Parts: sequence; C-alpha cells; structure tokens
Amino acid sequence: MSDVLLVGESTTAKGTVRVARQKSPGVIVIRSTLARRGLLQAVGRLRAERHQAVIVAVTRDEPKVFLRVARAFGVSFCVPWDFVEIRLPSLVRLAHRDHCESMETLRSGGPRPRS
Repeated sequence: MSDVLLVGESTTAKGTVRVARQKSPGVIVIRSTLARRGLLQAVGRLRAERHQAVIVAVTRDEPKVFLRVARAFGVSFCVPWDFVEIRLPSLVRLAHRDHCESMETLRSGGPRPRS
C-alpha cells in the first residue's frame, strides 16, 4: 500500500471530524458500536461534506446488523473486530481504489459518485 498514507488518528468523534476536515482523506476508518452512535453521527456529517470519501467501520457488533444501521450514516464497509487483522488491510486497499476511481470520474466530468 505504498500509495496509501495515514494522515491522522483520533479517539473521539470531534477529533475524527477535525482530522477529516483538515486532511481530506480518501478513506476513513472508524471503530464504533451501536451503543455509541456519536461517531456514526460524526460520520454522517463528514459524509455530507466529503461525498467522495469511503468510510470503513470496525465494530464488535454483529456486522450485518451494524452495517444496516451504519449505512444510514454513510458507512461504506464494515469489518468485524475479530477479523480486523485479516480483513482490514485488503478492505482499505479496495476502498482506496474505489476512492481513486471516483476521483478520476469526477476529474473527467463523469457522474457524481454514490453517497
């Protein structure tokens, strides 16, 4: 992943929003649960500002249930905590490729990427 760069880290919803606003990352990885929706609400605000960002959530909740709820806030992909070491690297690569393709489409005057 030589073309992927970590631009910031945060342990709070406010910090996540601040980093994303300052650095404009193509892929945002969050860790959240259904019990603590503050970060999902922050993701909703980011999604409204950064349509092109791909958002990956890592959760301890049951992934299908979590993703159903998280999609309403703008989460693109979900990784269960138990599989984070195995699945997250490949999912970040996939999300980064998707972001790059979306940006190329925008630069070429094509349709707006999905939100």
